[in-house]
Amino acid sequence: MRASVKKPAGSGVNISSLTLFSEQEWRGESYTTEESQTQLKKFCKFSVKSIIVKGNPWVLYGEPGNIGRPFLVEEGKYSSLESFPQNIESVKLIVENLESPILMVHASAKLKGSGSESGYRMMEGRTMRSVASGTAGVWAVAKDNTVWVRTGCAGKTSSSVGESWTKCQGSPIKLVSVGYNTVWCIDLDGHIVVRTEVTASSPAGKAWANVDGDMKSIAASSKGHVWAVDKSDRVWWRKGAKIDSPTGSTWKHISGNLAKISVGSFGVWGLDSKNEVYFRDGTAGDADETEGSSWTMVEGKFIDICVGSTSVW
Repeated sequence: MRASVKKPAGSGVNISSLTLFSEQEWRGESYTTEESQTQLKKFCKFSVKSIIVKGNPWVLYGEPGNIGRPFLVEEGKYSSLESFPQNIESVKLIVENLESPILMVHASAKLKGSGSESGYRMMEGRTMRSVASGTAGVWAVAKDNTVWVRTGCAGKTSSSVGESWTKCQGSPIKLVSVGYNTVWCIDLDGHIVVRTEVTASSPAGKAWANVDGDMKSIAASSKGHVWAVDKSDRVWWRKGAKIDSPTGSTWKHISGNLAKISVGSFGVWGLDSKNEVYFRDGTAGDADETEGSSWTMVEGKFIDICVGSTSVW
């Protein structure tokens, strides 16, 4: 059975759609909408197990009226929704034009400009899906999942926004995290590849290294330490990974469950499947060979997290 809600023909609007399926791998009953739905169950009578997104992103909610935990999905095919454990009760289309997203760089760590200026500066060139920065420079993933590096940034991200974007040849990537002299990436299948030997004289690195593990979230610190979360929300620490041993030796399972993880001088932090915040005791300072001792819940609920040198965003 297929049901749908469509916009009038000739509206002149670029059509975006969300198709929901009752079974994984896009099987079973389906329902397609091109409009936000605050009461989805009035039209879609089944529990949603997989989806296809066309055009602009959508936000999925676990409660009617677009409230509850939000879950952003971009254009693509999602064979299962295991990372969104609730039933989908409402959906919201992001209607802004995202054909040419603009990358802005702030000129001040205090997020302030001078006079009438906003403090941000547009970076010309490529349009990017996501950006990450660290000692090894500024790296980005484009809309087609190619990886790009900003020349002139390696080793001096605090003082330079670089010169231009250069494509780094390799397999399609969905996530990057920038460390001291490596860039840790997760490809479209969840496999890990690492760009090694990144220096100021070789800003794009010299080679790709394959590292075992299937992950959905990964984080590398400015001291080369690496933490990750697999597809079952299990947490892993890369034993032996540091500046003079860039890829480490093996993964060590760490007790606890998270959906996302971030690491920096302020320690190891993460979000669980309920968007609750956790800190790994004993990791502040980002010392070598430190796996911490236990997890402490910190007040707050967020959909993303990023660790800096003296703060957490």
